[in-house]
Amino acid sequence: MARVLILGASGFVGRNVAAAFFDAGWQTHGLARQVWRDRFDVSELSELASVDRALSKLRPELVVNAVGYGVDPSERDTRLHREINAEFPEKLVLAMGELGLRRLVHFGTALEYGAATGALDEQTKPQPMDEYGSTKLAGTRALLERARLSAVTVHVLRLFTVYGPFEHAPRLLPTLLRARLTSDAIDLSEGTQARDFTHVGDVAEGVLAVAASEAPGGIYNLATGTLTSVRAFAETAARVLSIDLERLRFGALPQRANEMAHDPVSVTKLQAATGFRARTDIAAGIRLTLERVA
Repeated sequence: MARVLILGASGFVGRNVAAAFFDAGWQTHGLARQVWRDRFDVSELSELASVDRALSKLRPELVVNAVGYGVDPSERDTRLHREINAEFPEKLVLAMGELGLRRLVHFGTALEYGAATGALDEQTKPQPMDEYGSTKLAGTRALLERARLSAVTVHVLRLFTVYGPFEHAPRLLPTLLRARLTSDAIDLSEGTQARDFTHVGDVAEGVLAVAASEAPGGIYNLATGTLTSVRAFAETAARVLSIDLERLRFGALPQRANEMAHDPVSVTKLQAATGFRARTDIAAGIRLTLERVA
């Protein structure tokens, strides 16, 4: 049975990816800042030494790095941005190379593209607009450079607007899930921003597809390739969750400063390399999420 080690297994994406690998029959191990009881082994991720020990002990066929800092707006520490997003990935691939471990999937972010305009493909020149995007881009570049000097194959999967079970509480879908239990008005931004909303289950399936393929290392966009406005997403969610549309107060909140706006995302590179394409539409994704949290 093949072994996978998920770093950041208590986070939103990491937790869903770990569950998908377990369900697919992989011997699944996780390292996380918050340890919880699950069907697979999860140990505490406290420092780089704990990663080194886990790599040496488990010798996994695949490592998935879902560790990150700065997605939560409360995470503002400049030092941690640098250490976790920029420096840790390079140290990870170095440790893997020394142990003879060969495959790493690392999660990048749309915010590495930042202010870039036009259709976003993997050749688009990044223009990050904030500390999170800048440090994630630094991590991607350092990781790929180190990979070129070693025998480790690294797949950087750039994620866009991911939603689903275990999402951070302040975000749009968790806000609407809580609101379905009340009758209060729901304050939202104008909602004109276009996003590539990707269900986290599709993200997990995309990682499994990479693991099962012989795709060359490099950067891959993992998204649906379809843009939807925040307003349309909220209205679809309201219908699925039986929330009266009149409760949605669009424009009651300001748009966030430096919020990324982007054009359609190209997903052809990942599809050509693995045969995978995200196919969960928004209504179905919200229903799947409701089933998990109800």
